[in-house]
Amino acid sequence: MKPPAMDHTAPAPAVTASRWARWREHRRQGAGTVAYHLLRRLLKRSGAARWLDVQLHEVIAVPPWRLELLPRLPQELRVRELTSGDLDQLTRLRPANGYSYDQRLAAAHRALGAFLGERLVAFVWIRRGPALLPASFGCIWQLTAPMAWIYDLYSDRGVLGAAPHLYAYLRQHPPGEQCELLVGQTEYDNWASRRTHRRLGYEVRAALWSVRMGGACLHLSHSRGDRRWRQHRRQALVPLHLFTAGMGAAAHGGEPLTAGAPRSEPAGGFRLQCECGRGVSVGADEERFVCVCGRSLGVRRGGVAAIGASTAYWGELPQAQMQAVLEEGARVGWRRAVDALLPEPLRAYVADPERAAFQDVLPLPPTARVLDVGAGWGGIAAALARHYEVVALEGVAERARFIALRRQQENLTRLTVIQGDLHKVPLGLRQFDLIVANGVLEWVALQDPSASPPAVQLIFMHRLRELLAPGGRIYLAIENRYGWSELRGALDHSGLPYTSLMPRFMARWVCARSGTYRSHFNTGYRTYTYSHRGYARLFEQVGLSIENTWIATAGYNHPARLVPVDSAAIRFAARTRPQPAGARAWMRQQARAWTAREWIWRWIGSDFAFLLSPTTTLTGFSAPAPIPSEAAWKRHEQSGHPLPSIEARPQATSAGAPSAQRRGGSGSDPAKRDEPLASHRFPRPQEVVPPCMS
Repeated sequence: MKPPAMDHTAPAPAVTASRWARWREHRRQGAGTVAYHLLRRLLKRSGAARWLDVQLHEVIAVPPWRLELLPRLPQELRVRELTSGDLDQLTRLRPANGYSYDQRLAAAHRALGAFLGERLVAFVWIRRGPALLPASFGCIWQLTAPMAWIYDLYSDRGVLGAAPHLYAYLRQHPPGEQCELLVGQTEYDNWASRRTHRRLGYEVRAALWSVRMGGACLHLSHSRGDRRWRQHRRQALVPLHLFTAGMGAAAHGGEPLTAGAPRSEPAGGFRLQCECGRGVSVGADEERFVCVCGRSLGVRRGGVAAIGASTAYWGELPQAQMQAVLEEGARVGWRRAVDALLPEPLRAYVADPERAAFQDVLPLPPTARVLDVGAGWGGIAAALARHYEVVALEGVAERARFIALRRQQENLTRLTVIQGDLHKVPLGLRQFDLIVANGVLEWVALQDPSASPPAVQLIFMHRLRELLAPGGRIYLAIENRYGWSELRGALDHSGLPYTSLMPRFMARWVCARSGTYRSHFNTGYRTYTYSHRGYARLFEQVGLSIENTWIATAGYNHPARLVPVDSAAIRFAARTRPQPAGARAWMRQQARAWTAREWIWRWIGSDFAFLLSPTTTLTGFSAPAPIPSEAAWKRHEQSGHPLPSIEARPQATSAGAPSAQRRGGSGSDPAKRDEPLASHRFPRPQEVVPPCMS
């Protein structure tokens, strides 16, 4: 883009100013800024800054289309993206702070430069999410996919209008497809930077206090419109999406994707997003995935789209035995190999078609696109692929190969297998109508021990939310922390009983001193589960609400028996359960009838199955219509008017017994505790990014 030039050049501002002018400038900043500036100066001059330091930063954000610029910019500058050939000019204009400029380019950071003739006079660095960016004061920014981090803006003081030219280019050419926010930070006492970015349309979204006392560091954040203060430990992740709630496309007049919008990717494929910000559509028959910028995003080998490195092997079988299953499955078929080489409980877990019985209660259209996260052996993905377009994401190479084997032998042409990490596979945003996370959320914290388990789980849930299409939903199945099976002494994910019932500090102490078979990877107890109220709070933080809740009475790996958390459905399930004859059986039936209450099942139900829908408080997704009850269906069918916004009638709702009750199905849940997640590890920081924007 070439902005219109003016016929004259504005005079250069004065370099020096009187003390009276500086005082008036401080007065305009406000008493808080002056007090903060005096505190920093006092600590520095007294020498106390060596062991005590206080820093205050502001997190600012603006959608690219809301940038406020002058209708005509001073001078005439040419703006373009910088390459490795411009490194000499970058260094001459300003030496690199932290890692060198060539290392930034290698780590997929982009730079825009403004040129006066052939001379570089200004630049700004951009990092598109998802990414982790360590700040110089001790915390780590967690950048999500719709965000672009703007930092290290610098311009020659002798040239006017350089920074507005850069932002004019950003407004016309946002950094990548579906970029909704430009995010950055400013130091609180840098009044010039704060004033400049406010004039550009940036909004202050949060304040972050960083206090260092000796070797200890404390971070406190306070987001706009929220009365709560959040505490972050040293090197802790600070999710920026918690601060930028309500700034998405719909909230600011943008044009988000609609539920009926045509898909840009070919049928049977999926969409990736390159580090350069461009979208890449991948077809079902492609062998190499290459962006127009030249970056290779992955290859297809043996029916598996390998994107990134595979996760280290772990699973229900030793690796050598898993290899034998793959070899035997390729020779005689996967079903015969499973029957011959797997024990009975695991055999039912792998081959049972009822693993995907929950689809009967989901309002999915026939054209729905489904993502199965942590697909494991492919039991759910293969069953869903008979009705929908399914992408099975699995990190362990052996498991992904087994799913591809099932796909080939069962001729599941609507199933795509991806081997990779959820946070490293650059899946394009908003392309899935349903995301399945079956027994996954409790395992994600094992993949990054540097952050607290709730923080890692928040990042995982927000990544799922980013991938949801407008009107999409998430099906999430997981244990109840205080469930009936846990109260009776069932083994927790730690390999020990009762650890989920303990306070977290006690569970960490017990697991750290345990010698069970899982102690080598669950040291410190990181497989957190929650109560129904705890899950609701966790989902609320990432803009998700619980639309429906079911209790999986036979375990979430056997969803043919799902009971809605509804008084009438619970009473019906307790009344229709078959009982043997005898006095003891009669007493059990009476006790079961007395406990058939919604609040009791909500607290001690063994396993939960949640249907989550996005709210309108984050990034502008439109909230889907609620699932109608059976009575509502009957009223509308009698009146002859169809229900709006529902393309497929659900076979079970919260108003009655689920269809799984009519279908039957029972059995134990032997493999539920042994379904680890091995495909979710978000990328570690690549470089130290200068925290200041100017």
